[in-house]
Amino acid sequence: TLIGDRIAPQSTNKGEGSIVVVNYAVRKAGEAFTVAPSVGKSLWLKLDAATLQFGEVVQNFEGEANPAVMKLDMKKWEWVSLVNEQGAKIVPKMQGIFLLTFNADKTFNALTDCNAYNGTYSLSGNTITFTKTMSTLKACLMESQEDQYKVIFENSATFEFTSKGELVFVLRDGGKAVFR
Repeated sequence: TLIGDRIAPQSTNKGEGSIVVVNYAVRKAGEAFTVAPSVGKSLWLKLDAATLQFGEVVQNFEGEANPAVMKLDMKKWEWVSLVNEQGAKIVPKMQGIFLLTFNADKTFNALTDCNAYNGTYSLSGNTITFTKTMSTLKACLMESQEDQYKVIFENSATFEFTSKGELVFVLRDGGKAVFR
């Protein structure tokens, strides 16, 4: 891969192992070629000793999960975040508490920081509907996030898997819930 002829090379440094880091500057999007490059970039390269070819080492790689083979019942899912209809991001205050399990018989079990939920779910393509939802009836503390979590079961419209190995529910109100 060529990094272009309209760049301003800055430095080349040895990285970890056989990695070479090439630092350079590019122009901002839409800037004329007469403007000096001002946006810093880095390209991480690794030399393949057998072929003497460089390959790019992608930083912050999204993941290697294959969404096409992922299934709801493949694991116990942990709630990671919820973006509500106003765009506010809600994350669990405690990790490992909000869990969701899909069973082969089309039932589900969910745990919150207060109660346990179960019920059934039905699928039509990537459309999901949760029904016959029941829960224990413990009185929750004020700081409980159970109400935010329950929105997922009440408002889920569709779901998808990501190459990060995540399960994402798209809510009818435009929000999204992410499980890992």
